Amino acid sequence: MKRIRLAVLIVMAILACASAYAQATALTPASRAKLVVQTKEAKVVDIQLTADAAPNRGGTVSLRLPGAPQTFNYYGVLGDNNTYTIQQQALDRLVEMNPVNNALEPGLAKSWKIEGNSVIFNLRDIKWSDGVPFTADDVIFTMEYYVQNKNALGNQSTVFMVDGKPFEWSKINDRTVKVTMARPVGTIFTSLTFVLMVPKHKLEPLINKADMSSVNNPWTTNSDLSQIVGTGAYVLDRYIVDQRVILKRNPNSWRVDSRGNLLPYADFLEYLIVKDNEAAMLKFEAGEISYTDNISAAQFPALKEKELSKKAPFVIFRTEPTKPTPSPMHIAFNFDSKDPVLQKLLRTKEFRMAVERSLDRKKIIEQVYSGLAVLGGTPVLPSNKAFYNPAVEKLRRTFDLNAAKALLAGIGLKDANGDGWLDRSDGKPLEIVLMVDTTKEHVETAMLLSENLKKIGVKLEMQSVDAKLFGEKINSGTFDMCIRAFGNQPDPHLRKGIYQPTGNLYYWHISTKDADTKPVFAEMYPWEKELYDIFEQGAIEMDQAKRKALYDRFQAIYADEIPIIFVVKSMNLYGASNKVGNFYINKQGLIVFSPYTVYLKN
Repeated sequence: MKRIRLAVLIVMAILACASAYAQATALTPASRAKLVVQTKEAKVVDIQLTADAAPNRGGTVSLRLPGAPQTFNYYGVLGDNNTYTIQQQALDRLVEMNPVNNALEPGLAKSWKIEGNSVIFNLRDIKWSDGVPFTADDVIFTMEYYVQNKNALGNQSTVFMVDGKPFEWSKINDRTVKVTMARPVGTIFTSLTFVLMVPKHKLEPLINKADMSSVNNPWTTNSDLSQIVGTGAYVLDRYIVDQRVILKRNPNSWRVDSRGNLLPYADFLEYLIVKDNEAAMLKFEAGEISYTDNISAAQFPALKEKELSKKAPFVIFRTEPTKPTPSPMHIAFNFDSKDPVLQKLLRTKEFRMAVERSLDRKKIIEQVYSGLAVLGGTPVLPSNKAFYNPAVEKLRRTFDLNAAKALLAGIGLKDANGDGWLDRSDGKPLEIVLMVDTTKEHVETAMLLSENLKKIGVKLEMQSVDAKLFGEKINSGTFDMCIRAFGNQPDPHLRKGIYQPTGNLYYWHISTKDADTKPVFAEMYPWEKELYDIFEQGAIEMDQAKRKALYDRFQAIYADEIPIIFVVKSMNLYGASNKVGNFYINKQGLIVFSPYTVYLKN
């Protein structure tokens, strides 16, 4: 009898908690459920993020987390995306990227001023979630004990260092902090978008300053969550091990919509820990997950069909890509081919132009990607408004086999013996090996390009090898042409190692560097020398408008000279419940949403 009574009490307690939880998350128009904004220096977010005129306040937005977080210490772990995902909602940055187009915007720093090798940041007058003011001391503590501390597992010390000297951070007053570098570093603002500020008053007592590796120990998953504070839109509330992580609205949140409503709209942000992708998709289809950015190209057709049938409680979106991955493929020409006749041909711009004219990007999008790809940049994505150069669209050569044939004839290539193949300058048939890995899209693109070049007398033989052997051959320069892929980055300079001659991944013209990776200018074409100078200037130019001009030219050179041909870029695929508001595609084809601006409809 006692066991029955105990069971009844447990059930009643659970129901009571559920009732209280439901009441706490009831939906009310935000215009009627006004919350006090605790700062006079609130940030009004991009108006397109809060486009709906009558959003609701309250409710719980539920998302998927692929695994349990190892810790809640953002810098105390290496490579745990689950920890990063959670803490990116609870902690904020001095400088942030616009969630839609990656443009740099003020974050915890409301403004800044460049003075030679230094930058002075003016901080917002805001508080941590426990009511303690956010100050310059927090910035200095974060940078010195976590970001620039080589003993912190998730440190970024190499990023905030130049000429072997770490950046120096100093306090001017509580709301002004200064960083000084040995010389100007052009990427400092972009780099700061990857740095989350942590609270000195909470973490300093938990570390041993005589042991700089002790910074990895605080904020474990069994810590008292009320002691893990933040400046983000949400703060940690509950963690049910291996099941879910629940965050609640930060009462001291500092973002507002254009109508002055405090953000976020939702009371809670809940992450369901679902390790299996198929199980996660079933939960999304059932309405248990509010939105997802983890839809594969294989899943898209069936989900879209369900949406169009009007029977599904969700909407599926295909959008202009904004993410670094999936990496966009490119076709590369080896300027250092071991075959001297072929080397001369691959170095001839008109030949490369003919190959681009033989590349049917439209067909590749339709047949290889089932329509789920777009023309990418060269290589900056069109969605990257901070750096994209739209002039590359006019430089990109469209599919035209007649034009390709004319280009080849113009450089003296002809079929002398009538066997259907163009002849090299030494009389041999023109035959080129195109090396690819086993990636399905790469193989199918190679086949389509080979078919088209065959029509104009170029024999392109595809050679597919496993990833390990592919990497060895490409990086050693043992290839004629190849198809490869590198991810995009928001700042072109973050890909300096790929696109600047002498870079460690500038693999299509290895002879531009010596054994010590120093530049060999005698081996560079004039446009390569210009590329080299652009990246050197971009490294020290801190004026963002001037940096944009430099990298506009970088894109134009690649689009015109085509040492590598950028093919296409996969679209990003999203799904959202019909109950989620402020989640849509804008006129530019970009997805518009953020965890702190979505809301739940009635």
